[in-house]
Amino acid sequence: MLFDKSLKGSKRRDKLNDVVSAAGKESPIVKNRALVAIGESFLQERKVNDAERTFTKVLADPKADEFTLAGAHTGLGDCLYQKAEKKKSEGEDATEDFKTAALEYMRVVVIYGDQLQYAPKSMFYAGRSFQEMGDAESERRAQALYSKLVRNFPGTRAATEAKSFRRRIR
Repeated sequence: MLFDKSLKGSKRRDKLNDVVSAAGKESPIVKNRALVAIGESFLQERKVNDAERTFTKVLADPKADEFTLAGAHTGLGDCLYQKAEKKKSEGEDATEDFKTAALEYMRVVVIYGDQLQYAPKSMFYAGRSFQEMGDAESERRAQALYSKLVRNFPGTRAATEAKSFRRRIR
């Protein structure tokens, strides 16, 4: 189901919810990985609040494995980042919101940095979150993250984005 391109939106979530139900308490890793995929599906449809609830549920489970926790923290960071961007676009101060998003992403970078599916993206968006804060120290942190991303994860989409983004801000 995770790789079936024909399954999208609510159809995908319905199938994944079947997996969650079938896995139950006997297979918490399977259940939590399906929940992360459900959260990611909500994000693709810009259903941020539903995604946030789903990722928070995974993070509350003491039986979640490192891969799943990395996915849930990245997903929660995505939710918080999108909320901060919306707040900023409405003319409100979103500094604290970007700081909270950066914290979620940095959890992945620091604790789950070996999870290649999530670490590069989290490193990039932690940098973006720092940049959005607007102060000189946060800008320095963003640049350090972009440099580390390009060095440690060459060839990834996130590293390519970091390179092009650095060119734009210099």
